[in-house]
Amino acid sequence: MTLYWVNNATQNRFANKHLFVMGGSPTLQAMVDEGYAVFDARVRAYRMNKSRYTKHTPQAANLKNTYGVGKQPVSQNTLVVLSNGGLQSLTASIVDSGHQSGEYTVKNGVIFNMTDNGYDVGIVATLDLKVRPCTGGHEVWHLEGADVVPMGLKTTAAGVAQTSLGIVPGTSDIGLHFTPNLVELQLTKASLRRTTT
Repeated sequence: MTLYWVNNATQNRFANKHLFVMGGSPTLQAMVDEGYAVFDARVRAYRMNKSRYTKHTPQAANLKNTYGVGKQPVSQNTLVVLSNGGLQSLTASIVDSGHQSGEYTVKNGVIFNMTDNGYDVGIVATLDLKVRPCTGGHEVWHLEGADVVPMGLKTTAAGVAQTSLGIVPGTSDIGLHFTPNLVELQLTKASLRRTTT
């Protein structure tokens, strides 16, 4: 049976609201950068399609068809950026569970929890997904919530660029691999102070 992430027959646009899939084996930096770009496009789609001056323009229609426009402001939404492998793994988990709603672990992904105050970015741990039957199979139609593992990245662009996703040795868990340069290591070492036990 087919598992749909977008289903025009039921007007379900889950993927357009919550998912963006990147091809190949993207780095953490690429997934974060693409996530920002997609979210910015969804903000424009929401705003243009809510304005009486722009909602009938070709650009507004194109953004709506590409990214979707929900009832809630997109600035209060959640976006999950996945690799192809991450989406295939998630799909297989749902199929193996008998298409049951519930919490699913996600690998090879970055999650953006978007509020009016800005972005919270982290590695996806679990998504609480709602699945229902539809013509021709099942569809994922709602994201109830997400438990996010904070990335704890440095705030500098260099720090993010030196961080990549990887499998934690000896486990199947996804983690962060940080590779600072020698100067950063020396600065860190110099800032260490002795403490009493």
